[in-house]
Amino acid sequence: QGAAAGVSRLRRRAARGWLPVPVCPHRIAMSMCPDCMQGRALGGSDRFGHAADPRPATARLTRLRILYTVCNESRARVRGAFHFGSRPLPNRTHTLMPPDAINALAQYTLSGLTTGSVYALLALGYSLIFNATGIVNFTQGDFLSLGGLVLYSLLVSQGLPIFAAFPATILVVAMAGALVERVCLRPARSRQMIILIFITMAASTLMRGLMKQGWGKLPLALPPLSPEVPFRLLGAVLTPQNLWVMGMTLCGIAALAWFFRATVTGKAMRAAAADPRTARLMGVEVERLTTLSFAFAGALGALGGMLITPITSLSYDIGLMLGLKGFAAAVLGGYGSFAGAVAGGVLLGLFESYGAGYVTSAYRDVLVFGLLILVLFVRPQGLFGATGRRA
Repeated sequence: QGAAAGVSRLRRRAARGWLPVPVCPHRIAMSMCPDCMQGRALGGSDRFGHAADPRPATARLTRLRILYTVCNESRARVRGAFHFGSRPLPNRTHTLMPPDAINALAQYTLSGLTTGSVYALLALGYSLIFNATGIVNFTQGDFLSLGGLVLYSLLVSQGLPIFAAFPATILVVAMAGALVERVCLRPARSRQMIILIFITMAASTLMRGLMKQGWGKLPLALPPLSPEVPFRLLGAVLTPQNLWVMGMTLCGIAALAWFFRATVTGKAMRAAAADPRTARLMGVEVERLTTLSFAFAGALGALGGMLITPITSLSYDIGLMLGLKGFAAAVLGGYGSFAGAVAGGVLLGLFESYGAGYVTSAYRDVLVFGLLILVLFVRPQGLFGATGRRA
């Protein structure tokens, strides 16, 4: 009866948020420390230097067994260093979100930033071509596929080191972008926008067919840019490739911003985008700058392909859906706006990640394009676009 009354009394105290438990030098409750518990129960000093308890060994052992039982039942309520007879400390363990929910939120956020970085690169490519020609370049997603495939060939087939294969891939895909403009768009007799857009769609189909013949239909495995050693950051599990994606995207955006603001060619491209006719009258070679815009768009697509395909997969048509989402990001942020393209890509990546994590991953594409339609209903020029003017 005495033991049962002791258990009931200790359970009532545990229910109020505290439990009087002695603490050993290990900063844990003695009832949870087998060595300390054994030393106290048998009397004398144990090897941790605990003083002997003058009570009979049987009573001490019964008391510790009661404490051990209650501690196992209310382990979460045992906090801090308590001694017999001490006053309870206030319970400050309440948080707005449980730890698992916080870790999941951090995981979804960092995953969204990773994919959003690639969407931002693709959206920048769309905006570059729109400012230069006023059309939608549907070969942008194929530049991403071509970048991953060329890097695969240089790394795996040719055996080049990564520091040599990386810039070589950007150069090759940039030349492919310039070739699309020189071969497919410039010879077109019609300058109507709808005709030029259909030409880019045909060029996209042609590029996928050539890549299918060159690299095959089977998925390929592109090695990561550095050894894959997962680590935790803010509760989320990341790989070095995730950091490569976000870091290289920031470097690419910074380099592009510097080029357009600090170089003569970049200022000429901005002038040609703002008013092509006046730029021609001032001696600016608009056609050459248009070719350069396609080359930059190809380089941005190649950068996105080299960064994201080690995480996802690599095939000749991997850029089809990613290109459409990059286009959605450009429209979401404000088509033609460089700042809007970056913001739209990041927002779209976060929304897709949160939707897949908290709603369902089966309809992640439906959620993405549904958000685009909703935003265009409310704000047709996009979130950061200016009405009636190209940024």
